[in-house]
Amino acid sequence: MPRKMLITGATGLVGGYFLARMLRNTDADIVVIARPKPKHTAEERINNILRYFGISSCQPRMKVLAGDITEPRCGLSDLTVNSISDGLTDIFHAAADLSFDKSRTETLVETNIKGTENVLQLCPSDTRLFYVSTAYIAGSTHGDFSESDVDCGQSFNNDYEKTKCLAEKMVRDYFRGSDELLTIMRPSIITGEYTSGKTFQFAGFYTVLRVLYSLANSKLPKTIYLPYIPECTKNFIPVDCLSDMIEEIFTTQKLWGTTYNLVNESPVSQFEMQTLFSEVLGLNIRNDDPSLALRPHNAALLESIDWYTAYLQNEPSFQCDNRNKLASSKVQMQFDRKYLETILAFCVQKRWRHSHAVC
Repeated sequence: MPRKMLITGATGLVGGYFLARMLRNTDADIVVIARPKPKHTAEERINNILRYFGISSCQPRMKVLAGDITEPRCGLSDLTVNSISDGLTDIFHAAADLSFDKSRTETLVETNIKGTENVLQLCPSDTRLFYVSTAYIAGSTHGDFSESDVDCGQSFNNDYEKTKCLAEKMVRDYFRGSDELLTIMRPSIITGEYTSGKTFQFAGFYTVLRVLYSLANSKLPKTIYLPYIPECTKNFIPVDCLSDMIEEIFTTQKLWGTTYNLVNESPVSQFEMQTLFSEVLGLNIRNDDPSLALRPHNAALLESIDWYTAYLQNEPSFQCDNRNKLASSKVQMQFDRKYLETILAFCVQKRWRHSHAVC
């Protein structure tokens, strides 16, 4: 039976890469829900994504619908919803608000929780859901966090983590008794392609990277204070390696109906990261002299990345029994000097922005 899929979040990194692979590597019928913006229609935004991947905007088996997951039934008419539901085999739900901004709690709830609930309204009883969660629903967990763990009483570093955890709990409850229809994928920190550094989003870790790069290329002192714990790790997953794993899961029936921590099995320690920043950027990042933070430029740096400092001090150990069964998980994706230089070179080349207005 041919597959008919609905994709949300196709203007984001995970959803965009997934859409491109489905167009290139499958013959499935595809429905994409995208939110129009003042200067770009939904179709224009998706066409810009396709152009990034070198794919023609003329795709007879793809239909783009203007919608908004924060609205009931995603802002679609009854007639449109019925048309989507007819023969729908799969929903790939990647749309999310990724903000760590403390002032955006309401928006995070509307998108990550209520938005997911609205997507479920489009889901016929026999339709499979492939839900993109995040490994960081683990929050401030110390020690192991397995693929079966969800709510372990952990606290959260921000409302992004909290709302994604609540949304994952909601989809699990929705499919209780039909677990084979629900597949959950939890990426860690997504970075550019492993060999080229290519990406079209420069948020999250890239914000921190840009701040450090700007400091390194300024006339300001290069010795700074960051409150990092040397043995704490960071888990980065290159977007092409992540997409390989997601595609393998989606296209292999025996892999459906479970949860995957889609993370890098070789996380990098904060000590190793600071060593890389020293070698590549010439920065001397210290964690033993808080008095440095009193310097105006250091204080400004800390203020600009205050949302990130919690990630310098703790990270769970993500257990990956299910992930490790994937053939695509076996590739090299070490965050080393060559990779840092690669992603930095791409960022500088693109001036830290995507050339197409897709987001």
